[in-house]
Amino acid sequence: MSENGARPELPERWKWEKLGEIVRTSSGGTPSRNHPEYYEDGTVPWLKIGDLSDGVVNQADEQITEEALAGSSAKKLPAGTLVIAMYGSIGKLGFLGLDAATNQAICALETEDEVLRSYLFWYLRGQRKALLAAGFGGTQANISQTFLKRLPIPLPPQGEQKSIVEEVEQLWSTIDSGQRHLRQAERQLGALRTAIVEDELAPTRDPDNGSAPEWTWVTPPEIATDERYSLAIGPFGSNLKVSDYADEGVPLVFVRSIRSGTFAGPETRFVTREKAKELEAHRVESGDLLITKMGDPPGDCAIYPSGFPEAIVTADCIRFAVAPEKASPEFVALLFWSATVKRQISERTKGVAQKKISLDTFKSVQLPLPPREKQDAIVDRARRADRASDSLRREVLRANARAEDLRTTMLRSAFSQTKGELPR
Repeated sequence: MSENGARPELPERWKWEKLGEIVRTSSGGTPSRNHPEYYEDGTVPWLKIGDLSDGVVNQADEQITEEALAGSSAKKLPAGTLVIAMYGSIGKLGFLGLDAATNQAICALETEDEVLRSYLFWYLRGQRKALLAAGFGGTQANISQTFLKRLPIPLPPQGEQKSIVEEVEQLWSTIDSGQRHLRQAERQLGALRTAIVEDELAPTRDPDNGSAPEWTWVTPPEIATDERYSLAIGPFGSNLKVSDYADEGVPLVFVRSIRSGTFAGPETRFVTREKAKELEAHRVESGDLLITKMGDPPGDCAIYPSGFPEAIVTADCIRFAVAPEKASPEFVALLFWSATVKRQISERTKGVAQKKISLDTFKSVQLPLPPREKQDAIVDRARRADRASDSLRREVLRANARAEDLRTTMLRSAFSQTKGELPR
């Protein structure tokens, strides 16, 4: 609405309608968790906001039983129903690709008119920022089903609805295609580091069949520093409990940090300095290698960054302090991303339900080691590849931001005659 309460004029044959007057709205419910039988062996997909992705929803993290439907406010919705998030990620949308129920944080917009469903999807997608701004509440902002029912919708005749949807979907698809090409280029360049290592290691595939001239096979203990605990794992069970975590102090390194290559941020946890002294055997310093003990397979590796404070590794992490006079730590880190070493680690964990590698088994892994000059040359090539990859990654981020701006502009243009405000 405009400041004087009047809605802007619409093109001829368009009209303003309240959302609740053109679709049936309903919200779901959560079956009581006091009845575990409602969730055990459930066959009805039960959607939460996290299951919505602005596209077709073909699966849910949880399923409930028919008894759960009868014993709660959840109800089964038919495939094709348009749904929208009312809590937290306000405005997140989805089309049900199967019959499913939802929790109370999702509102269903039911209509048999397929063209209207698609039109509403794109109109509401373009209104997301406004919907988010309209949210109220404390910890988790939300809008209500009543709010949605009162939402003014600029409605053209069905033929024009269809034309708008077709135009928007075509432009959206073009933007998606451009972003896919960028991501593909980023992946290809990101894999260049691994390709460099694989190319160099081609003559050293099997430790049982010798190695390339001047290359030797070594185990982690042979190139580790002489200090105590140069090869160590995180503390066992009761030695480090969640109750030991603190909001500041000495940072902890988790498996997820090794895989993502980041060691600081809002999710970083700490222990007190007194507790860190108790865990001295699990200390990690800048330049140390960190390897995952578990995974499919385990063996992801990262270098603890220069300038970062001393930290403590947690369960399922291995600390490997490489002696710089024996080998280049950066080169050894590259080895753990190579097929030659990954194959050995995989073989050593074969047949284990949850794949893990023990510290003793890790110590037996054979690492191909060329002369130091060759190590440094390979590391230099990998660094150049990383710089090129980082540059492209930044460009991809910028391009993605531009693409999102273009999506917003495109939706605004498609509904250019429909600049009504949200209900108050």
